[in-house]
Amino acid sequence: MKRTCIFFAIIVYSFSVWAQHRQVAIANTQNGDIQVGVVQLWDNGPWFAEFNVGATNPSEIGGYFTWGGVVDRDTKTYATNDHDIQGTEEDAATVCWGDEWMMPSSDEMQGLLDNCDCSWLKTDETDSVGIIFKGKNQYDNDSVFFILTGLIGYGQKIFLIDEIGLYWTSTPGETTSEYGPGHHCLSFRKGNWAREPFIDKHGAATEPIPVRAIYRGENFLSAHAPSATPSIPTKQIVNGRLFITTDGQTFDVLGRE
Repeated sequence: MKRTCIFFAIIVYSFSVWAQHRQVAIANTQNGDIQVGVVQLWDNGPWFAEFNVGATNPSEIGGYFTWGGVVDRDTKTYATNDHDIQGTEEDAATVCWGDEWMMPSSDEMQGLLDNCDCSWLKTDETDSVGIIFKGKNQYDNDSVFFILTGLIGYGQKIFLIDEIGLYWTSTPGETTSEYGPGHHCLSFRKGNWAREPFIDKHGAATEPIPVRAIYRGENFLSAHAPSATPSIPTKQIVNGRLFITTDGQTFDVLGRE
């Protein structure tokens, strides 16, 4: 019985720790409310959405926005580089998903590089390629995937889709070029452009690139899991041996499946 209690306690503790770092929040889109999984990857870190603004799952790229623009692929509107746009009417995440969502700042995006292990990933389900940021220590079961995005070119066509990933931050840069003000963005590249993730401080404001939101709200819908919430474990004795069944799996009292 003592072993059974210990095993049950391990299950409950593991789930409670996991649930602290993964939740579900509501985004208020123009097409109705959607559920968005959010993940925290380090102590007091922001809650990163699991997919991009304009997407419905991690294998979709979603919308492409200029820095300060809030309409997908509209290249005519962008913000000047004299202010941070986080949470403002120039923040695509806030305008598209609601007041509790916003672009990460440059420092918050840098947190992914400082606090996580990152590696290239190709998903089995959709063959999507990108970078996965995985938490450390008590966050090592948590991760967030950033898909390769490519660039918007002439005629609104996407090119270099298998080589470049770019994501805006809300932080303005200090440079200005023929393409407008430069701003901070997360960048990673494969192939001939190969480079590990870094914060590029010269992203052209007029260039439409995706946005990965963070959630600033306090209302979570539920704990987020790839499968159903674990059921309450049940026990049974078979041929004199005690077995525990939870989430459709059966283990003996030593934890063997």
